[in-house]
Amino acid sequence: MKTLFTTLLFAIIVQTNIYGQYTSVFGTSYTEWNYITLFCDAGFVESFVQNRDTLIENNMYKVVYDFGLLRESDDNSKLWFRALNDTEEILIMDMNLNKGDTFSFSSLDVIVDTIFVENNQKIIEFDLMPYHCGYYEKLRFVEGIGINLGFRFALTGLKDEPWLLRCHTKDADELNFLESAFGSDCRRSLVSVDEKQNDGLMVYPNPTNKWLYLKSGHNDSGNIEILDHTGFSMKKLNNFNAEFPLDVESWPNGMYFLRINGIKNQRWIKWFKF
Repeated sequence: MKTLFTTLLFAIIVQTNIYGQYTSVFGTSYTEWNYITLFCDAGFVESFVQNRDTLIENNMYKVVYDFGLLRESDDNSKLWFRALNDTEEILIMDMNLNKGDTFSFSSLDVIVDTIFVENNQKIIEFDLMPYHCGYYEKLRFVEGIGINLGFRFALTGLKDEPWLLRCHTKDADELNFLESAFGSDCRRSLVSVDEKQNDGLMVYPNPTNKWLYLKSGHNDSGNIEILDHTGFSMKKLNNFNAEFPLDVESWPNGMYFLRINGIKNQRWIKWFKF
């Protein structure tokens, strides 16, 4: 009887070690996530790179460049984020969820509607499919890779930040998830918008995520108005004939139009906030 109990206990331990462990989202020395955000006529890429380990309050974190800290559970089933200047951890992935379970991103609750295995990786899908200007993909947790809608979405829960996972590189292995739709170059934006100069007015950088600079190249004054893609007026500058730095960091991501009402005619410049 004792022998049978020991055998059963050993079998349970072995089974737990085989089936209870998930593949880590991190590589041994290098990991990079490339996310693409889509607007109706443009797409921009941002990357996050694991560059070193750090021990904070007895927890081992991976420092993700220009983003924050990430930590996995011992069985690699859970992933937490912690900002560099904050003490709060936020759970952003849980591979132990079952169909019908609810997961919370900030104030947004999503429900597991599908669980399956593909390429020997467990995948959890949720009942959320944000708008991507014609390209649709559900929110997913993917074993060994992470979340497919981007870290920013995981932290904010905002549907207007649905960066799609384009490529994942772990050490020397790179996976491209959207090659058929967006090409094989993981770091290339779909639309390259150059700095534009229109009758002496320069708008740069384009795209931008914080500062937009407007610079007039001559002394002719004009009235400038910035509108979002719906036509809502965001900013007006009257008799503009100099240089003006505009802080747009708090503006929603998307496409904007700069309307110049000059002395002779009306002109338009398109620019992007991401």
